[in-house]
Amino acid sequence: MNSFTLYLEEYKDDSELFKHGIHFKNSVFIKLLIDGEDIEQQSGFEDALVVFDELVKSMEASGKYLIFTCACGVAEDGGWEGVDVTINENDVKWEFEVGDKVYKYTFDKNEYLSEVQSIILPIEKTDLKVEPRSVVYPGNFIR
Repeated sequence: MNSFTLYLEEYKDDSELFKHGIHFKNSVFIKLLIDGEDIEQQSGFEDALVVFDELVKSMEASGKYLIFTCACGVAEDGGWEGVDVTINENDVKWEFEVGDKVYKYTFDKNEYLSEVQSIILPIEKTDLKVEPRSVVYPGNFIR
């Protein structure tokens, strides 16, 4: 089973994040660690952002969710078509493609739900905008 960890990374005042040719200031980002590794270190994830609303929706039912998008917010720019999420009694499974590589992860359901829930309140309390601020779904996206 894979471990699943979420945390928030804030850029405010003079700090900024430069990603996909975009300077982000006064923003907060969802950071994802799988098995202790920042997902952004994986090939194909360099310009990716985690979509908070889709992550929250993925707690409720199996289906396809746009958990990752390009930093510009246009999913197809980064080749993102969605994550197939399967929720079972004890685990949550993700399967998706990035480029030519297929990723498959299995997370403990309690850990998954707890991690997503743990960032909801801090996001509600921050005065910073959660990135991406808007998302353009792929043309062929079907939940």
